[in-house]
Formats: sequence, structure tokens, C-alpha cells
Amino acid sequence: MSSESGQIYELIPKVMAAIGGIEKKQQNKYFKYKFRGIDDIYNACNGPFSEHGIFVVPHKIIEASHREVETDQKKIEVETTLRICFRVYAPDGSYIEAEAEGVGLDGSDKSSNKAHTAAFKVFMFEAFMIATDEQSDSEFGGNQRTGKGKPTEPQQDAYTPPHGTVEPQPGDLPTKPPTTLQKAKTALMKWALDQHEAAGGTNGATWLQAVAADVLGGKTAQSMRDVQAIREAIEQGHYDMITGDWIPGDAR
Repeated sequence: MSSESGQIYELIPKVMAAIGGIEKKQQNKYFKYKFRGIDDIYNACNGPFSEHGIFVVPHKIIEASHREVETDQKKIEVETTLRICFRVYAPDGSYIEAEAEGVGLDGSDKSSNKAHTAAFKVFMFEAFMIATDEQSDSEFGGNQRTGKGKPTEPQQDAYTPPHGTVEPQPGDLPTKPPTTLQKAKTALMKWALDQHEAAGGTNGATWLQAVAADVLGGKTAQSMRDVQAIREAIEQGHYDMITGDWIPGDAR
């Protein structure tokens, strides 16, 4: 439970103002989207945190789960999901706390590290309302503007991964161009996660995995028919858009 009073409530807004926005400078070459890496957060927050004397610590792991999943390359990797309670402390000992969830997938021993990093990013983005340092006026044909009010050249819209996921690292990426099935999966992911986020969801990766596993009986999508089946199940409202639970109705 957060402190009811103290310096933390005065310092958080000041730190938010000092951080401003963080531009999406990193580029995922495989899935073709831009993102903000963990180092971007460290670099943007180190100065404001030091100046105002606040710091963040992982207070408690609320939930942890691990499971083995099969990748498109028929490899077995470990998926770790962590729900962590983080605290932000002020010099007088007052603090705020909140929980965040992260999912990490790795073929070695780093899935927990990736899940922890993902949860930390979610917490930081939401606790300090860190913007992307850009506002799109594409609706009206205008240029994009940075958080400092300087116009920039129009940029192509880029898919942003949902909160709580860790971007694949260069060594994790396949060397071959994506197949038609992989492209279809990527398109399905973008569309489905947009629907989940529009409904108010914040953990799209886990939600989509739960829906897909139920539709396909625990298997991964191996064909275009599988991809279409997942999309139709979501379109027809068979699954809760937040929890991923089956909505009773017509017989399966």
C-alpha cells in the first residue's frame, strides 16, 4: 500500500515533467516496428531521478509462471510471466507502489530476465506517463510534432508492441525472409492486439496466446486456416476482449 502523504507526491510530477517524452529510436527489423528499449528509459530517467532524490525498486514478485512453447522453427523455448510490485521512494521514505506484468520468451536461461525487464518498462511508462515524444496529426494531413513542439517530417505508422512484451534481440531473429504464413501471423497479431487495446486491455501478448491456444486446442498456428480460425473467433465475439475467456453461446 502506498504512503498516504509525503514528498513522493510532490516529486513525482516534477520528475514526470523533467523526463518528458522518449522517442522510439530502436528498430525491430523482423517485425518492422519501432520501440523504446530499456536503455532508453535508463538514460531518460537517470538525471531527473538523481536530481530529485527518488529511486525505483522491485518490492515483491506477486506471481510467477513458466511454460514451454514451440516456436515457428520447431524449437522449444521457455515463456515466463511475472507480476511484480514496484515501489518508488522519496528522500523522506514516502513511496508509491503498483503492480506490472511482463512476459519473456527465450531458448536459454533468460526468459525471467526478459519478463522482469518487460514488467519494469510497463511500470515506468504508466507510473510516469512517459510519452513517445511525438503526436500524430495524420488525420488532418499535418506533420508530426515532438514533445518539444518542433515539427518533424511525416513518418510511416509503425506497429508498437503491447505493454508487457520484450522485443526480440538481433540474435533471436531468423535469417530467412518471413514466409506467407509468418506474415499472416504478424498481421493477425497487430490486428488482434489493436482490438484488445481498444477494449481497454493492457496485456495483449498473454491474452492473444490464451485465445489462440483455446481455438487450436493448445497447438500453435501451422496454417493459414489456423490463422483465419483465430481471427474469426475474435471477430464473432467468442472470447472476452480483456480476459480471453470463452463466452458461452453456441456450442463449440
